[in-house]
Order: sequence, then structure tokens, then C-alpha cells
Amino acid sequence: MLKQLTGTDLERLLGKVAADYRLQVPQLLQDGTRQLAAYGSGPLSLSGTRLQRKPSEFFFPQTETMVEIRPDGAVLSTPAAGNPLALFGLDRTDLAGIAFLDRFFTAPPTDDLYLRRRKGALLIGLTGAAGADSSFLPLTTGNCDLELIATDEHWLALGHSASGNKLLAGFTAGKQNRLTALRNQSADTPCQTDNLLQ
Repeated sequence: MLKQLTGTDLERLLGKVAADYRLQVPQLLQDGTRQLAAYGSGPLSLSGTRLQRKPSEFFFPQTETMVEIRPDGAVLSTPAAGNPLALFGLDRTDLAGIAFLDRFFTAPPTDDLYLRRRKGALLIGLTGAAGADSSFLPLTTGNCDLELIATDEHWLALGHSASGNKLLAGFTAGKQNRLTALRNQSADTPCQTDNLLQ
């Protein structure tokens, strides 16, 4: 499903996501770097340099209670944290990395802790004219739920999963010929991690 969004539409879309997910969005820090932070905790940074901290850290926290062992010997798993996670602002390289982690940790023997954090998580790509100084970031290969493509005039929003398409319901349809032109531009803009996409 392809939609065309104004800036107001984008805010409405992110509000819909934040209602059901723990939404993390790119924000500009005082030192000029960008990183993912909780939606609403600061201004959005919709273009610029790459995120300083990798999105994989949300699936691999530095500290975490894995199990609780009671004095009587009972072993209890810790409950999953509330709403599922949503990460917005991922470029093609970030998404390739998460796709690799998915393949690795779902292969037998599966990593139940990774899968518990990853289950239901929403991945939102940010491509198009969203790089440093509005430089072009290649479009994704579809390994996300939703892709927001920055153009000079507006945003194109492309659903890649049932969850992504559901979020786009009610927005204005986008022009397929514009998406085709952007895909052709992407084909001429290689990424460092394209080999991970195989």
C-alpha cells in the first residue's frame, strides 16, 4: 500500500503508532549527534547524520533480569514489558542488520529472550532525502513493516506488512510512478551492507 503524507499526516501517523507501541524516534542531541529516544521526549530529527547508537541495542539491553529464582527453588521468567516496541528512523543498513539478527536468532536453537523482545516489534524505515544535508538514502528492500520516504515536497509511505498497511489506512494514495523513480535511483546508490540482504 502506497500513501502520500503531508507533515501533518506524518504527525498523525506517529501518534497512531505511539498509541499502541513504545515508539522510539530519531532526535537531535546538543552535541549535534542523532539517536533514538522516546517519542514526545524531544523534537524529531527527520534528516541528518546516521544514528549514533544502533537499533539492535533495543533487542540486546546491557542489563536485564532474565529469570527470578525464588528461595523455594521456583524459577520464574520475567514478564514482557507492556506494549511492543516500535523503532522509527532506520535506514537500509540498520534494517539489514536486524534482518541478519532475525535469521541468526530464529535458527535452532532459537533465542527465546531475543524473540520475546522482537515479537510484535514494528520497524519503520526512513529513506529518500533523509540523509545528511538531505542527501539520498536508498530505499529498503522491504525488510520493515513501514517505510517513510522523504521527497522534496512530501512523504511517501509504503506498507511492507499487514501491520504497516493497517497504520496507513485512511491516508491519501501515493503516485506509483514517483515510487518507481525513487527505486531506480536506489538501484544506482549501493549500500555498504547490500551483501547482508542476500
